[in-house]
Parts: sequence; structure tokens; C-alpha cells
Amino acid sequence: MDTLVWIKVFDPDQSTDQIAAAISAARHEMQRIDSLTNLYSDSSSVSMVNLSAGKKTMEVDAAVIDILKLSLSIYQLSDGAFDPTIAPVKKLWGFGWQDSLRVPEAAALLAACKSVNASAVVVDSPRIFLTIPGAALDLSGVSKGYAVDRAIAVLAGQGIRDAMVDAGGDLRTLASGYTSGKRNVYIRHPRDSDKFWGRFPLDTGAVATSGDYERYFDQDSLRYHHILDPATGYPARGCVSVTVCSPSCALSDALSTAVFVMGPQKGLALLENLSQAEGLIIYQEEGMLREVMTKGMAAGYVPLH
Repeated sequence: MDTLVWIKVFDPDQSTDQIAAAISAARHEMQRIDSLTNLYSDSSSVSMVNLSAGKKTMEVDAAVIDILKLSLSIYQLSDGAFDPTIAPVKKLWGFGWQDSLRVPEAAALLAACKSVNASAVVVDSPRIFLTIPGAALDLSGVSKGYAVDRAIAVLAGQGIRDAMVDAGGDLRTLASGYTSGKRNVYIRHPRDSDKFWGRFPLDTGAVATSGDYERYFDQDSLRYHHILDPATGYPARGCVSVTVCSPSCALSDALSTAVFVMGPQKGLALLENLSQAEGLIIYQEEGMLREVMTKGMAAGYVPLH
């Protein structure tokens, strides 16, 4: 997943050995999800499905089916702004491939975009088939959040009642009397890594942030980041940062990407129509950073910029 993961447990009712065993089990589960969905490993389930595109169906682990089904539901919900078949375009930009970042030729992007089509995905559990030769899945927009969810589930299954799993800004929490009312989530300032943009309280729930400042490169005074618009193949320009809070980290992960691509107006409208999701969107207008947020997010939000 190319990020640092923190697993923190606050539970004095458990012994040190019990906590260590629970954390180890959670870590192994996250590694299992990564091994299934890693686009850059030829042996992963996702890579095997991609290699079989247009040829044959592939049987996959139930976790891959879960991740793909959520991805397809967000594809529908966002009118295609979130597309799990973005891999051919992403590869052209070199994101995820070390030291290969570049602006692709326009003709190559146009050709790659023709393979980006979530309607080419056929799910017949436990099998997946990509009907278009050259189509390829990239489940990274959900898999990290899903792995965080699974880690929390493992911890809870081991009797842990208070914990936080943080994978590079995708996090989920369990709260008991030890931390209830005391935990805040801080939103990073998208243009100053030494500052925070704001914070909001979180007891039990999940948060994910998508921003143009994590993976990017500059060329000819333009910033090219990894959040790509499936319709054009180019980085989405409407937003600078999107933070989404919901009960599931996988859902927060997917929605933050979808909203980023949709832009502040359409993205906010989508979040306001979802009963279990709240969010904050930072965007640039006339050279200034501005913010909009859902009513639920505003209730506990504290600006820090």
C-alpha cells in the first residue's frame, strides 16, 4: 500500500501479550488484503484478473469480491467519477511505478481511456471477468480503507474495545470510556505540511482523505497528481483535498476519491444526499483556498487555518 500503518490499542483490561497478539493478527490481515489487491505484484488476484481480461474468468478471494462490489456501487453513485478500471490510464502516468512519472502523450491517453469502462466488469462470485481485452482493475481507491476495516474487525474479534488503525490518513477507530469524547481527527493543510487545516471529533467511525499533495510531480508550472478523472485521463482539477467520514473506511476511501473528481459543488451534493457520510472539501478559487462541508461535519468542525 506504499504507506506507514499505525495500529494503536488503548485497553488496560487486556494484558500486554493479548494486545500484542491482537495487533499482530490485525497486521497479518492487512498484509493479506494487500497481497490480494496489489496491482504491482504479478501474483496478486487483481493482476491475475487483469492478465485474463477478454480471455477467461478468474476465481478470487471473497475480499476482492467485496472490494470490487463497493467500487462498482460508488461508480454508479458518482456517475463514473470513481472507476475501478482506471489502471490503464494510471500506468501511463507512472503513479505507483517508482521513478517513472511523466505526462503521457495525448494520443496514448485517449487510447487508454477506451479501456476504462466499469461496465466491462462481470462479477459472478467467486469469479470475475473483464470483457474488454486490455481492461485492468485498480482497486487501490478502496483496498486500503478495506484493509483498515478488516484490521479493526480482527482487533474487535480479539476482544479489543478501544483502538485506532491509521494507514496514511485512512483511519478507523473504536472508542470506549477511555477515549470517548477525547479523540480528534486533524485535517492536514494541503499547501503547508507543518500546519493543519482543521479538526473534528471522532469516537467510533472511519475517515479518509484524498489530496493532490501526496503523489504528484510538477512540470511547466503545473501540478500533476495521482487522482485521475476517468473521463479525460488527466488529473482532476476541481478540488485540492477531500475528507470523508463514515462508518466504514472503505466507503470513506472511495467517496473521498469520487468527490475529488466530481468537484466541490457536485461532490458536496452527493455527500449531503448520503445519510451515513459527512465531508469537507478544500478547493482553490481565484488563487485562494476555500472550503465547503456537509451540515453534519460543520457541527463539530474547528478551523485551524
